[in-house]
Amino acid sequence: MSSNNFDTPWFYEEKIDINNPTIFEFNKENLHHCKKVLRINKNSKILIFDGYGNTKTANINFNGKEVVFNNIKLSKTKKQRFNFSIVQSLCEINKLELIIQKVTELGCEKLFLTNSSHSKKFDFEFLEKKLSRWKKIMASACAQSKNPFLPKIIFGSQNEICEKYQKNIEFKLICLNPHTQKIEFSNIHKYKEKNIIIFIGPEGGYSDEEIKLFEKCNIEKININKYILRTETASIVGAFLAQILCNN
Repeated sequence: MSSNNFDTPWFYEEKIDINNPTIFEFNKENLHHCKKVLRINKNSKILIFDGYGNTKTANINFNGKEVVFNNIKLSKTKKQRFNFSIVQSLCEINKLELIIQKVTELGCEKLFLTNSSHSKKFDFEFLEKKLSRWKKIMASACAQSKNPFLPKIIFGSQNEICEKYQKNIEFKLICLNPHTQKIEFSNIHKYKEKNIIIFIGPEGGYSDEEIKLFEKCNIEKININKYILRTETASIVGAFLAQILCNN
């Protein structure tokens, strides 16, 4: 994606017709935000994205109630070779929404939400009703951070995730654990050139059974801080660490 678009206002559109570069999809909500909130000037450049790497740019003009888009350009951003995902133990909804926002800004590809022995318990059917709201949070975070990819939220269990990825050599599974030996950043190179999956525990910590599961699945426990972090802080720190590894 061109660096020229980083000063351009971004808007999320759920569907972009990549087969018709002459159409510029722009819904009423985005139009209102463009005119009344951002107060964008005539002939200003704007960008729409669909969360899958597809974007269109155009110059917007207002002629009374009529809106005209000129100089429409379609582009496709490829995902980077290595990406990271977060396995988040469930917590209070307000904290969870902060996590969703921040890991999106940091480029998280998948956010797995799991019940943990010591976490706040939610029924997944209840959480599924939150998905439309969370999608808006992610879209806003993507627009702010100029990230053309929306993360995918997946409900599952730690067992399912471990079984699916533990033997895949393209993935490195890591658990942030404040009670293990602190990792030195000089040794962090061994985590590079992998897709990173970071497990984030609840504020009560992982149970003995969960620790045994991680050991059985050869999930590496690392400690990058001498303090015990809140779960939402640990998610942000973990996502930042993973982003560094995936981008280098």
